[in-house]
Amino acid sequence: MAGFNFSTVEGNLTLNDVPMKTRAWTCPDLTPLWMPPSIRGSDRILPGASGVIGNPRRITVTQYSLDFRISGMSDMYGTAVTGGGSTAGNGPEEFEQLEYNLTYLRDNVIDTRQTPNANGTIPGVLTMPSGQIRTANVHVLGFSVNSRVSHILQGVLDISIPAGGFV
Repeated sequence: MAGFNFSTVEGNLTLNDVPMKTRAWTCPDLTPLWMPPSIRGSDRILPGASGVIGNPRRITVTQYSLDFRISGMSDMYGTAVTGGGSTAGNGPEEFEQLEYNLTYLRDNVIDTRQTPNANGTIPGVLTMPSGQIRTANVHVLGFSVNSRVSHILQGVLDISIPAGGFV
């Protein structure tokens, strides 16, 4: 099979029912999603008194930046591109597939203006290495490209979880 070799040893992630580890694109490190959520809150200062009044802290929205790569060597099912026979893997077929893969991700994951949830989020499912399933509603904030090597875009997928994390 062509495309990325990927492992789900450290788990798997789907966003809007689209797997984030395929032959066409991959999120190689999901461990940032294992981290605890962000906390909000602060203590209250009493004028003229020593110390503060402690207030409880609460879980709040948490943002994650995940390494993400998109290839033009295959589609998400592992079907290799065919055509002009470029042995270097830099032919027009690979760039056409890269365009298709990016369009698919944009339409189904990245551009979430038309989402299944009224609050603009999409469903996310994080499968832990133990097999435990964690879910969250997720805002996809975007995909930024850091570099391109041949027909592979390397960048960051930014997501935000209003509830703080996968539970």
